[in-house]
Amino acid sequence: MSAIVSGVLKLTLGVLAKKIRSRIATSLKDGDVMNEICRGWILRELDDIKNRLDGLSRKDLKSSFCFLQEGVTALSESLRPLDSNEATIESADQATLVETASSGNTGPDSPINEAVALIGVIESSKIRYPKRFEQAVELLKRAREKATDAFSNDSLPIEDRIQASQIRMMARILECLDNPDASVSDCMQYLKQLHNIGDIQGIFSVLIGGGVRSPFKKTKRLNNALSVHVMNQILFDFAKKFTKLPKNIFEWPMILFGKIRYHPLHGHYLLNEKLSESTDVQVMSVNPDFTFGEDIHYEISVVNSKGEIIALARSDRTFKIFKPVGESRTLCEIPRDDHTSNYFVTAIDIDAQDNIYVITASQEGCDRSRSFKLFMFDENGIKKFESPLPFLQSKFGLVRMAINTDGKIAILNCRNKTVYIGNVCVEVNSFKVDNSFHLNKLQGHPVGLRFHSDLDGTKIIAADSATLFICTENGKLEHKIKIDQKIRSFVINDHDVTKRFLVKPPHDPSGCSVLRFSETGKLEDSLWLGSTKWITDAELTSHPNGRVALVGKTGATLL
Repeated sequence: MSAIVSGVLKLTLGVLAKKIRSRIATSLKDGDVMNEICRGWILRELDDIKNRLDGLSRKDLKSSFCFLQEGVTALSESLRPLDSNEATIESADQATLVETASSGNTGPDSPINEAVALIGVIESSKIRYPKRFEQAVELLKRAREKATDAFSNDSLPIEDRIQASQIRMMARILECLDNPDASVSDCMQYLKQLHNIGDIQGIFSVLIGGGVRSPFKKTKRLNNALSVHVMNQILFDFAKKFTKLPKNIFEWPMILFGKIRYHPLHGHYLLNEKLSESTDVQVMSVNPDFTFGEDIHYEISVVNSKGEIIALARSDRTFKIFKPVGESRTLCEIPRDDHTSNYFVTAIDIDAQDNIYVITASQEGCDRSRSFKLFMFDENGIKKFESPLPFLQSKFGLVRMAINTDGKIAILNCRNKTVYIGNVCVEVNSFKVDNSFHLNKLQGHPVGLRFHSDLDGTKIIAADSATLFICTENGKLEHKIKIDQKIRSFVINDHDVTKRFLVKPPHDPSGCSVLRFSETGKLEDSLWLGSTKWITDAELTSHPNGRVALVGKTGATLL
C-alpha cells in the first residue's frame, strides 16, 4: 500500500499533490483506516513528497540565482586585472564600484542597482579578458532563461515570482551592456507580464480599495507592493540615465484591477501613505526635470521639439529657454510701443518648426479698450512677423491661441467667446482671418484652445472649467465631453495614434493628478502626480511632435 500511495503521489504535481494530501489525510482521520501508525507514516510520506515538490518548483529560481552570481563574478573579473600590480587607480576605483554593488543585500532594489554600477564600469573601462566576458554573458543568459522558467511557474508563491522578475531584469541588463535601449525595452515587457498576474493586481486592489481581505497578511502585502514599486522606479531611473528611449510615463506598464489603472511609478496617495507608514519608504513623486532659477509666468510657456521649456520671465518682457541641466538663455524680447500703457503678454504657442507665436495686449493713454498684437519669432528668437489682431476688448479678458500642424492659427477672444481662424502672411505682415464663429456654450473664463485632427478632418477644441467642446472649423458643435472634475489645463496628443486628451484638474488636499481621456470622452486612466508645492498650480503644455510638459512656478517635467 505504501509503495502505491508513494508512487501515485510522486506522479502528481503542484496543486494536485496538495489536494490528494488533504483528501487522504482527512479520510484517515475520519476512521477509513483504523491503523493510527499507518496514518502517521502516510502523513510523513506526504510531507516528504510535498517538500520535494516544493524544491522542484523552486529549482529554476535557485538555479537562476546561482547563474546570476557566477555571471556577475565573471563580469567583474573581465573588467579588472587579476594581478594587483597591473591595477591603476582608475581600475581600483572601478573594482570597488563593482564589489560594492555585488556585495549588497538582496532586497528589491539590489539587482538593478548592481546593473547600474556595472554599466558605469563598462562605460569607463575596456574589457581586459574577452573570453571571461563571453563566459559571463553566457552565464547571465542562462540566469535569465532559468528566471523566466521560474516566473512562468504559476505554482510558485508571488514572492518567488517577483524575485524571478528581478533576476530576469538584472540578467538581461548585464547580458546586453552594449545596448541598454534593447535591455530596457525587454525589461518593460517583464514588468508588464508581472503586472498582469492576478495576485499582483489583487495586492494593489486590496491596498487601495480595502475589502474583506485587507485585515489579513498586511505586512506581506505591503512588502510585495513595495518590491513592485521599487523595481519600476529603478528601471525608470536606469532608462532615464542610460537610454534615449522616450520617458513618457503614461506609456509605462500599469497595473489594472477593476476599473482602476494604477501607475506603479507614482502610485496613489492612499497607498503611498500606507507604504510610508509601514516601511519608512517614500514612493517616488513627480520631481521636476527643470528647476527655474528665477520666477516665470508658468501659464505663458511652451515646450519645443528638443524638450526645452520656453517661458516668459516675470522680471521683464523677455522669453527664456530652459534646459534640464539647469542652463538658460534669453531667446527674444517682446517689442513695446512707447505710447502704450498696461502692456502684457496674454498667450503663447509653438508650431512644428519651433516658431514661437505670442499675443500681447496693451492700452493707449486713457482709453480703456485693449488692443492685441500677434508676433512670430523663429527658433533662434528672430522676429519674423508682427500684426494687429482684428478685435478689441473694452474690459479685461484673456485670449487663447492654438497652432495647427499646417500652420493655421486659431485665436479665442475669451471676452465675447469668438474664435478667429486664419493664417499668417509674413510678406505683408498681416494675420488673414479665414473664418470666425461664436462659442456661446462656454461658461466663465475659457481655460484652453487646441486643434485636433481625426479621420473626419481638423477640429477645434475649446474648454471651460468643466467641459471640452469639439467643433468643426466652421463652428459646428459635434460633441462635448463633460469632466467630473474641474479643468485647469488640457492638451491633445495628436502624435499618439489613440489621440488622447490629457486634463489636469486643480489642486486638491490629496494632491494633483493628470487624467487621460479617449476621443469619445471615456476616462482611460489617471496619473497621481503628488502634492509637492511646485505641482500645485502647474499647467500642461504640448508640442506638435507629441512632447508634453507640466510647467509650474519653480520647475517643469516632461510627461
